Amino acid sequence: MDELRPEPCQLVQTVTVTLADAPTPPKVATVPTSALEQSLIDIWTEVLGLQQVGVNDNFFDLGGTSRAAAEMLSLLEKHFSCSLPMNVVAEAGTITELANRLRASGRITDGALGLVRLSSMTSRRNFFCVHGLGGHALVFARLARTLADEMSFYAFESMNRYIDEQLLSVEDMAERYLREVRRIQPRGPYHLGGYSMGGLVALEMAHRLRRSGEQVGLVALIDTDLVQIRTPVHPRAVDFVSRALGVSPPVSMPIEDIEDAAELIRRRLSEQIGRPTHLSVDQIRRFAYAYVHNQSAISSYQIRQLYDGEVYLFYSTLGPHEAAQERREILQLTGWANASWADRLHVVPIESDHWTILSDNVDALAVQLRHAIAGD
Repeated sequence: MDELRPEPCQLVQTVTVTLADAPTPPKVATVPTSALEQSLIDIWTEVLGLQQVGVNDNFFDLGGTSRAAAEMLSLLEKHFSCSLPMNVVAEAGTITELANRLRASGRITDGALGLVRLSSMTSRRNFFCVHGLGGHALVFARLARTLADEMSFYAFESMNRYIDEQLLSVEDMAERYLREVRRIQPRGPYHLGGYSMGGLVALEMAHRLRRSGEQVGLVALIDTDLVQIRTPVHPRAVDFVSRALGVSPPVSMPIEDIEDAAELIRRRLSEQIGRPTHLSVDQIRRFAYAYVHNQSAISSYQIRQLYDGEVYLFYSTLGPHEAAQERREILQLTGWANASWADRLHVVPIESDHWTILSDNVDALAVQLRHAIAGD
């Protein structure tokens, strides 16, 4: 696997999503034209639980999730002896595109640094969103699909998921991500957002843009709870990974026991989906350490006290915020009360918990985001 190393090039990958409330496979599937395409179809039908897949069907339109994408990449590694980044699912979203990628020179575009375009439209309105502690861009796929008629939706994939030594600070992330934002959109107004810790990165990006004279429209903090994300994640990393993968009940073990924890996660996940999962122990280990690396990045970050732009906090009403009734209580519980500009922070409740705000309850979030961007 080590001989297949991604080469640096343009960092934006694209995946087309639709507005369908529930993804459904097409009635007529385009047939494969090679043994390679047939092998890829076999993999997709297994991880997606479908009877048929066409070579031009999009992975996400067929119901693909970030977990299914990880399983697919694990199978590709086993079948074709190549190690691919998660963003290859976004860049090569169909069987045909993926087959062409594998037929190429054996080099894969570097998705580890990438900005993923999750939806695209003809208007000039773009929304750039930063990953949470887990580092995945694909967690925004359903939100992007819901908003696809109104804006082009871009999401960042964390570099800290792929490196072992050089960890990026919030300031580093903001600077690198802004280079990509400016390449897509050279001038403002910019609309930025972030899930969990990504809200802090988006806020830092907004500060830098305004300092350089650019106009920033919305900064959306999607369940960015300073108390939670600054609580040491090391003891909770395994629990976070198992919840993110949908494992029930979640696995709670020390990260020092990650090998045993990963095997338990694999076993429970296999029982839930009714077949052996294709997620490897190494993949789960990397997922867990992404939380640790990104939490380390924000532990020393100081919030900008002089930011005077429009900032919205979309907070989940369930879980740690459930008891809060008033705005003052929400600001205290989420840790934003001490920001000098807290009196100008728009606080918007979303009926969800931290894990479902971008999945089961994404429609409610999308409605509020539309209002915020429109300035309602």
